[in-house]
Parts: sequence; structure tokens; C-alpha cells
Amino acid sequence: MWKELIIDLTAIRHNIRMIKTLLAEDTLLMGVVKSDAYGHGMIPISHVLKEEGVDYLGVAFLDEALKIRASGIDLPVVILTGIESGLEADTVIKHNFITVLYDMEMIEALNRAARRHGKTVNIFLKVDTGMGRLGLLYEELWTVLERIKRLKNIELIGLFSHLSCADDPKRDDFTRAQIKRFKEMIHLASEHGFELKLSSLSNSAGILRFNDSHFQLVRSGIIIYGGMPSPDFNSGIPLRQAMNLKGKIIQIRELPKGMPISYGATYTTSSPKKVAITSVGYGDGIPRGISNRGRVIIRERYAKILGRVCMNMTVVDVTHIEDVRAGDEVIFLGRQGDLMVSADMIAKWAGTISYEIFCSIGNSNRREYRE
Repeated sequence: MWKELIIDLTAIRHNIRMIKTLLAEDTLLMGVVKSDAYGHGMIPISHVLKEEGVDYLGVAFLDEALKIRASGIDLPVVILTGIESGLEADTVIKHNFITVLYDMEMIEALNRAARRHGKTVNIFLKVDTGMGRLGLLYEELWTVLERIKRLKNIELIGLFSHLSCADDPKRDDFTRAQIKRFKEMIHLASEHGFELKLSSLSNSAGILRFNDSHFQLVRSGIIIYGGMPSPDFNSGIPLRQAMNLKGKIIQIRELPKGMPISYGATYTTSSPKKVAITSVGYGDGIPRGISNRGRVIIRERYAKILGRVCMNMTVVDVTHIEDVRAGDEVIFLGRQGDLMVSADMIAKWAGTISYEIFCSIGNSNRREYRE
């Protein structure tokens, strides 16, 4: 095969165990598996998370939650972006999903559906502590809580919010302000008589850097897969990257000085070069933005990318690598010997984040699982 995408499930297990060392004994852990588990495969990863004692699974949309249930996984599933219709409300109740809601129209629709089914349904209420995305501001919360109190088939089990800058030490004051505002919102709910037993603020960066953001439930996403919340982030615990992408050398060529390479002739050899044409490109999820910036690993040596990454091929400099030949393994993502190309390295070269790298590569290739 010209290329191979391998998901190391032992790395997933290791990372979950490392994350748990950071949590208090009574703090619950949600594994976020939205977007096909960040490209790693939602169903296989969910099975591993269940085996490792994760308490909840988090998905973006209802269809993802249904796929988890259809696979036989019975963990509680939380739909993080809510639902959009009364029909979806019926499905949530039928399958005992928990949804995060943020407007009264949908809360009341869910209450009506629960009443028809003769059930009480658990919800989280999304509040905005500074993300500026989904949720209710502090000033809006009082009125919504008053209305929820009158709904007989809704059980508010906790508030939800999201830290926006917890990965950036320069914005720690902002993060602390978000934590403070979340505590104020919990207090406001308690004044309304709500006993919130499962409030959640902390994402991966919060888990690693702000113990006081953990509350009763933390949500771990990127660090489950061995990526960092941002490229220069230091996790403080030994995490292992689960995703590995390998290609092969298709051809070795000796190019003269002054030879342009790839589309747009953005690189021209300044001296004679030995180059390898490799079997992976942006059609396989490697970002074109790493053209003339990124590196791969061949025979336990780094090799620089020359020119623009093509759809299914990438040219690299192997002038310094002895005995290199067609068919040799090329590491685009992963480890060979003592060298590593991490998703965060690729993200930094491309000006993005490891989340995007994992999703792009994972959803562009057939995955093989190893343990």
C-alpha cells in the first residue's frame, strides 16, 4: 500500500489513564467523540473509552448519538449543540440522551415531548461566561430559570459553559474571570432552588491548567488523542499521539541546480539535490500550508518538504540521507526511532491547530486499528 493510517488504541488508553490522575475522585469525565472522534473513528474510540471507565460521551449532533446507541454502547451520551426540532426531542427521549440547551423554545418543546412519553428528561443549560458562542448571559439567566421551574418534565442537572483561552497563559486573568462568572451563575441557580449536581466548564486546557474549573464534570477532547489545545502548549503529563500516517517513496531523482519543484515553482534548487517523490498529499489530509515548511521522517532522518504539496504526492529533500530508495517508509505523522512528527508540529507549520490536522487526515484515509 502506498499509504497507511494507523490508530494506536493503546495510546488512547494511556491518555485516559493520565487524564484521570489530574481529577479528584468524585469528578466525572466526559470523552468528547464528536466529528468522528476528531478523525479517529467515533465507534471504535467510544468502545475503548467505555472500557477505560469514562463516564459520559460527548457528541455534536443527534445523528452521532444515534450511531453510538446503534453500536451497542450504553454510556450516557450528551448532545453538545442541542436539538433543532420537536421530532428530535422525541428521539432524545426515546434513547435517553442528554442534551445541552440554551433557548426556551427548544426547552419547552422537549418538555412537551417528555410529557407525551410520560417521562422526565435531564438537560444541561448552556451559559455564556465569555466565549461569545452558544449560551445565556448572566443577565438572561434569571428569567430562563424561572420558566424552567414551571416545567414538570424537565430536570436541570447542571450548567454548561466553555473556556475560550485556557490554553494561553497570557489570558489567565480572562480564564479566571470566566470561572468566577460560572460560579456566580451556579449560585444564581441555587437561589432558584436548583440543586445542580453535574455542572461542567472545563475543556482539555482547563483540565490541565485550572483545577478550580473542574467542578463535577470535565470534558476531555483533544488530549484523549494525544494532541495539544494549541501547538506550543505543554501538557505537563506524558500523552501519546494515537494517529500515525505513513507513506512510501515512489521515486528517487537527482535534480540539477536551478530546477523548479512542484506547482507554481515556489522552490528552485540552489545546488544539485537528491529528492524523493512520496505517496501522500493534501488529498490525504496533509495541509497544503506546510509547503516549503514541513518535514517528514525517512530512515530516522528528517527530510524537508520542497515546493508545494500536491494532491497525492509531496517532494522532499533526501540529499543527506544515505541508501534511500523507492519503497522506503515515509512518516508524515507519527514516530520513527527517536524522531517525531506530531500533529502539533504540522499545525504550527500550517498556522492551525492539531484538531484540524487530526480531522483532515482521519477523514481522508481508511483507518487501521492496532492495540
